[in-house]
Amino acid sequence: MEMISITYANTFVSLLTNGMVSMAINDTSYLLLGLVKNVIVEHPDIKKTTDKIDLYSKLMIIDSFTKIIPNDLENNKCISSILQSIHDIILQIQNELELINNIIETHSQKYFYYFRKHDYYVQLENIVNYKKILDERFDMLLKLITTLNILK
Repeated sequence: MEMISITYANTFVSLLTNGMVSMAINDTSYLLLGLVKNVIVEHPDIKKTTDKIDLYSKLMIIDSFTKIIPNDLENNKCISSILQSIHDIILQIQNELELINNIIETHSQKYFYYFRKHDYYVQLENIVNYKKILDERFDMLLKLITTLNILK
């Protein structure tokens, strides 16, 4: 069951080509969404944290929004750089989820693992911090798009 989380993480990994940053965000978001859903099934601490920060919903919103960004806006240097930074922070969240997955797998190999606690709380705190950064970057994207539409 622990391998399911890797599948979600791999879903977020995507191709980065010129003009395809939003597509990369979409691909990465699907991977993370899968990872988040599978890991939380057996680990209530992870579920509690992801529910608290509303990670799943935020990734769904970002994914849907980036699909409707027109190509002419995506080719704008400001927009493409903020899309790239959103993609980067999503990859950092993915890396933390992969670390949690590795910790869970390693933990299950220890003697008396069922009596021990998992040691993934640092990674959970990192995810919370990265989610705040993701929120700020997404807000910046919305403001940039609004400003560019006003200037047209």
